[in-house]
Amino acid sequence: MPPAPTPRPSARNAPPKPNQTVTYGGDPELWKQAEAALNWWNTHHRPTHDQFGYVREADGGAFVWHVPDGTRWHLAAR
Repeated sequence: MPPAPTPRPSARNAPPKPNQTVTYGGDPELWKQAEAALNWWNTHHRPTHDQFGYVREADGGAFVWHVPDGTRWHLAAR
């Protein structure tokens, strides 16, 4: 029987490499929003998806909120 293949790290669990560069296009605020969301998530001890809610209101507005503390984010329409 041949040996089992050695598992390779995936993008999800690979350790970060120092001094990497990210390039993106589109809305210049997108990266700032992503960083702010990551910082919030880390500051709040990385809450799991079941601690969030979502609602779409009759006027078309959509929101996500963190259930334990009530933090709420408006989702902009596309």
